[in-house]
Amino acid sequence: FVNHVNRFTGLAYRDDPAILAFEVINEPLYPPNTTDAQVTEYIDALVGAVKGTGCTKPVAYNCWAGRHAAAAAARCDGVTFGWYPTGLVSGHMLADDCLPRVDRHPDMADDRLAGKLKLVYEFDAADVQGSYMYPAMARAFRMGGIQVATQFQYDPLCVAAGNPNWQTHFLNLAYAPNKTLSFAIAAEVFRSLPRGGDYGKYPDNTRFGACRVSFAENLSEFVTETEFLHSNTTATVPPAPGKLTHIAGCGSSPVVESGGGGAYFLDRISPDAWLLQAYPAAVLVDDPYRGGTNEKVRLLFAPIEFALHLPGWGGGFTVQGGQTAMKAEKGTFTVSPGEYLLVKTGAAVPARPADAPAFVLPAPVDRAPAAMIDAPPVWREGSDLPVQVTVAAAEVRACELRFQAAGASEVKTMPLALDGPCRFAGTVPAAWLTPGKARFEVRVTSRYHDQWLTQRFPGGLDRDLQLGANQNPTVLGLPSSPGSLEVNSAKDMDKPATASLRQEANGSRVVHLESGGFGPPPSCASVTLKDLAIPANIGLVDEVWFELRGAPATRKVEVGFRLADGRAYGDDVVVTPSWGTAILPVRNMRGLWGTQGKAELAGLTALRLTYGSWLFGTEGREHMVELRSVTLLPGGEGQAVEVRAASEPVDLVEPGLQPPTMRGSGARTLIVGGDRPGRRAMRVLVNGFEAEPGCTSGRMNVPAVARKQFADATPTTVVVTARSVAPATDRIELALVEADGAPWGTTVMLTPDWQQIRIPLGDFTFFKHWPHPEARGGEGDQAKAGNIRSVGLCFGAWQYPETRTQPHGFDIQSVSLE
Repeated sequence: FVNHVNRFTGLAYRDDPAILAFEVINEPLYPPNTTDAQVTEYIDALVGAVKGTGCTKPVAYNCWAGRHAAAAAARCDGVTFGWYPTGLVSGHMLADDCLPRVDRHPDMADDRLAGKLKLVYEFDAADVQGSYMYPAMARAFRMGGIQVATQFQYDPLCVAAGNPNWQTHFLNLAYAPNKTLSFAIAAEVFRSLPRGGDYGKYPDNTRFGACRVSFAENLSEFVTETEFLHSNTTATVPPAPGKLTHIAGCGSSPVVESGGGGAYFLDRISPDAWLLQAYPAAVLVDDPYRGGTNEKVRLLFAPIEFALHLPGWGGGFTVQGGQTAMKAEKGTFTVSPGEYLLVKTGAAVPARPADAPAFVLPAPVDRAPAAMIDAPPVWREGSDLPVQVTVAAAEVRACELRFQAAGASEVKTMPLALDGPCRFAGTVPAAWLTPGKARFEVRVTSRYHDQWLTQRFPGGLDRDLQLGANQNPTVLGLPSSPGSLEVNSAKDMDKPATASLRQEANGSRVVHLESGGFGPPPSCASVTLKDLAIPANIGLVDEVWFELRGAPATRKVEVGFRLADGRAYGDDVVVTPSWGTAILPVRNMRGLWGTQGKAELAGLTALRLTYGSWLFGTEGREHMVELRSVTLLPGGEGQAVEVRAASEPVDLVEPGLQPPTMRGSGARTLIVGGDRPGRRAMRVLVNGFEAEPGCTSGRMNVPAVARKQFADATPTTVVVTARSVAPATDRIELALVEADGAPWGTTVMLTPDWQQIRIPLGDFTFFKHWPHPEARGGEGDQAKAGNIRSVGLCFGAWQYPETRTQPHGFDIQSVSLE
């Protein structure tokens, strides 16, 4: 590989000046019991192979698995690190302050690596749309001695509107201007800060060198006598405005006011001329980190107003771009997105510098205005509910919210006020909120094709959304007679399928289907449930919750709803040996048995459970599935918010609403029903653990809305609502991490039944084996409820030395304080 000659350049890789160094392996995994001496020997063999070609470029080894001692003893010139301090694939934007996580990297400053070249092979502030993180990460890199740092991924302009490539990453100058300017500022920080400096801990380290970062202002800025870079509106005054030669920003500053656009760049190309590159406004119309290929950001090519407050530029000058030229009045002018020369009156017009950055934009899209609603999915009675809306429209005449409280038949309306460019905000009064599920829509009137268009969001409809009756969950009555069960069984099965009904002690009826193994597809077994007791509001159902369990080999079952006209809709749901509640949104159902079109339940006549070889294969197994209840959650259109009673504990995290990424041991997660209809939980399943330290772990951020609820309270107890869903599982580890990084943990004991497990906050012990602040964990120190910023979950081989190779799993609904 190193000797390979590039046929276009005629250079071998070992000689190519564009190649800085070789990383000989990326993210290595080691067999159990591999020693550091073996790793050192392996590294030396790789380095020897590269150096043996005559290559003089540095050779680096990846330290991601903690083999620092092995790398330090090896002949490699350098080491590489990766860093994702905010985790990966949260599935949504992280809105809380992530700066406490990037004071320093835990491994880069390892003294054993002092003589090595240090590189970061990939990093990102994943799932963070804010523009304050990258410079702080650059600061940590330089503190750790890093010489090269490469960010993981940049979105090509042609697809950036939907962020379809890596959903957890999102970086593009046109479509994510604030974040991209923050990245540009981070590059300046990286180049200008000395290696090995110490800048303290958050919040005392938000100023370093020429840079300042602020979570509250969503801001990064880099200010010198000649450069002024800012990722958002700032009040900072540069020290010598007359000496500035490079200005880049989003929003306004004391030297350049900018309204209505995205990023802009001003480069001084002569004493009497500036080159202006002005990008269009980028408006969020969906969460960029949600996944999928739908539009996430809309560019608005509306005119942009500028006002220069630079010495000598407050009077008249010409603005030239393309075939047009205009006169600025008192430093003020308005232009469309594009590239322009600003030239003082009477001065010669200079040529565009050959080395000026390219200016490229996608073509505008002609689509109806779009909007994104930002409101908490869960709230508490007694507090006003905040709602924000971003609207991608050239001109908005009215923006109002229509709100229907839980159990109410009337819809109340309130205006939303302009809260920034393309952004509207308001608060639903606490008096409107009652416990239960509320729904609301936002009605926007904006200009489109020179006409006023009124739309309702979510959905962008041109009619009022059908908010529904907001009735309580209802139960779909199962058959009471075995004659209402119709069994179908393939002839090539090991044992024919049978179905039966039984009644449990609490009066609930259970439908039981069992069979042997299957022949080749489409070999299957099914039971059809007829004579159902169907509620009147079946057409308004949002979700169907199934309480199921199955044999160990029966991992899934297809649930199908048959309508009176023969159409059928449904999907596969996961089944486990323990009773659990699978959730199937109606919008996610697919057409079954040849049915086309959007799913609906109006006209339901029968329910069918089916499994077969396409789900399990043809290996001979005993299969079984039992159905105990079917609960219908009605709703309608619009956006929902669950209002909790003030008497309930304050949830720190709800994994079923915002599940963390669980890593290690091949963990699988899914959202299931919790301890009551309407409450969601996260289920974590593994087939077994590798030898110690094999485990599965994940961390969840405490939302700002939750922190606000207990900031002034003094809770003393942690309440964990959870249960085991595997016979071998009876415990998990729970960790609470404070804003300064102090970690506190305990073991939570589980049973197969849902429990609210109460643990005194004082029983949490300091996790000294985790990275932690030096000043914490001493005698008398304990976890402080008001400072908790994240919650960690873990279970692994050390907890189950006798059963680590067996299947394990648990459901967790919430971690609360009271």
